[in-house]
Amino acid sequence: MGFVLVAVLTLVGYSTVTAFDDIPDLNQIIKHTNFKLFLPEDSDKEWTIEVKDPTKISPGQSIQSIQFNFFDKSGSFRFLIKQHKSTDFIEQREITDIDVQNNMVTTRTIKEKFEFSSEGESINLSGYTARFERWADGTTGGILRWIQNDTYIEIDSKTLTKDDMISIAKSMREN
Repeated sequence: MGFVLVAVLTLVGYSTVTAFDDIPDLNQIIKHTNFKLFLPEDSDKEWTIEVKDPTKISPGQSIQSIQFNFFDKSGSFRFLIKQHKSTDFIEQREITDIDVQNNMVTTRTIKEKFEFSSEGESINLSGYTARFERWADGTTGGILRWIQNDTYIEIDSKTLTKDDMISIAKSMREN
């Protein structure tokens, strides 16, 4: 495979490996997810891959979501892949309110049950219906998302074309 992994969080720290197959604790990561994990097998490209989230794996706790960041050989960020269970997943996001008049800033966390958005162009990914949304500002790329075997998968990029993202999506295999 053409993948290069710079740092992957394991149960005890960071590891440097040359391919997804070489991740020392990939099986531990897979065992700790509450969803099926999919990884690209696009062997004609070489990427440096970072596990962005979770930032820490705690023994005895399942991994609710994961995010891989992909960088090109020069170290420039190219795209990310997020995954989580498509059912019974609770999204958390922070909302910050800025009150200029009273010079106050408040932040609150909102928890919402995940719902797949049907917005965007419908794309067939080997029998799975995906949705693609371009960036509103016209930047190259966008968000490609779909559900495969009860796993929500999302690819985000501001540098890859829609066709590049679809190619990566079609190369995704369950691990």
